[in-house]
Amino acid sequence: RETASWHPQDQLGAWVYAAWQAALSQPPPHAAADFYISGGDSLSAVHACGLLSAYLKRRISPTFLLKHPTPALLVEALRREAVPDDVPPLFDVLRPGNSASETILIFPGGVVAEDTFSSIMAILVHLGLDGEIIGFRSEALMQHAEVISSWASLAGLMEQVLLAQFPLVQRWLVFGGCVSSGLAFEMSRRLRLAGHQLKLITLDGVPPAFFKTRPLRPWHLANARSGWERHYFEMILAAELTPWPVEMDLLLSGEFAEDSGDPKMGWGAFSSGPIRAHVFAGEHLTYLRLRRPALVECICQILAR
Repeated sequence: RETASWHPQDQLGAWVYAAWQAALSQPPPHAAADFYISGGDSLSAVHACGLLSAYLKRRISPTFLLKHPTPALLVEALRREAVPDDVPPLFDVLRPGNSASETILIFPGGVVAEDTFSSIMAILVHLGLDGEIIGFRSEALMQHAEVISSWASLAGLMEQVLLAQFPLVQRWLVFGGCVSSGLAFEMSRRLRLAGHQLKLITLDGVPPAFFKTRPLRPWHLANARSGWERHYFEMILAAELTPWPVEMDLLLSGEFAEDSGDPKMGWGAFSSGPIRAHVFAGEHLTYLRLRRPALVECICQILAR
């Protein structure tokens, strides 16, 4: 897989990389590459500046890009303008690790499921996995969703930022929690298309179709209180996943087993690949402290295959 010779050094650089790639359908070849000489025109400039405006939550005009047409100049000029402190990074490196090992992505559930981070971290530490651990933040996903407004655009931003920051990783272990499992599924599809190897594991992961026919549970409603939380949840409700033969392991509490395993409205509607369900007694798995030993054993078996 080809990679660009210019690699962003921080979140601001990743946003410039992502906007350039989205507008020109190719990554910037080097820090001094000129946007317009590389194929940009007024329409693609509007596209790139629209994405940068969404990422930075302030207007970036095509004139600004015209004055700073290279990645290096653009990053430096944007840095001088000062990125607002309240714009959260899209993901956190929860633990640095061995870049040659399997890199681990965690997509948490909604606001009420942030326990997913600490729980999965505890499991991974117990398993002794030494790969880098990256967590997409629910709050950041929701705030970016508010300004991007499209499921496909949000997934595309996540892919571009992730691969810009970690261009050499080839193997991924992807965890999806609850309502964010659709994004984990879509990211797995995009990573596979980009030539990567991966395993996909969800914890009480519910596909978007679930919400179209089932009554919402209290913790679903808790994710739709107001503002960007509600916007993110509405985006999930409206999402249309692209069917893809992804191999999946579903870790399910009893009450989710029937819904998520349903072949028409569950994950079987989106993946023709092998889907294995592992059912655990009790309520929502993201609150899994008491069941951690059983989950550790199950994930050990999944990784050993």
